[in-house]
Amino acid sequence: MKNENNILKWLNNELSEDEVKALKQSENLETLEKIAFYASQMQAPKVDAQQALAAFKERHLSKKDTKVIPLNFKTFMRVAAVFVVLLASSYFLFFNNAKSFETHVAEIQNVMLPDASEVVLNAQSTLKYNKKTWKDKRDLELSGEAFFKVSKGQKFTVNTPVGTV
Repeated sequence: MKNENNILKWLNNELSEDEVKALKQSENLETLEKIAFYASQMQAPKVDAQQALAAFKERHLSKKDTKVIPLNFKTFMRVAAVFVVLLASSYFLFFNNAKSFETHVAEIQNVMLPDASEVVLNAQSTLKYNKKTWKDKRDLELSGEAFFKVSKGQKFTVNTPVGTV
């Protein structure tokens, strides 16, 4: 701290002769002389505070006319509805690969599966499977009664409300 005070006094030419001799013997004299040389050449720009304040107020405090676009609730709901319809339709178009078959009262339906297996679906029955995952695992969901002619290949699994076959 004392050294910093001596440097400040030296820059302001306020050091006594003894302090100047001590400073000249220190190792930092060359660096201090460079600092003093460059500091004397530097000059802070003159700033007109009133003019700067007026320019700041003009730039930042003046009210700008902004256009307000009213957002009507009905318009918002219409856009949201269109967005929901697009999302739902794209989901069912691209991601829902479930194939479903259903029979009503006194109806029998023959269903051919992708692996050439045949299913005879009896009355009031439902059969579902996923076309996308059929090659990896042959899983069916059955509600009701059905008869199967299974083609040879991988394991064939039928999930019913009662259990898995």
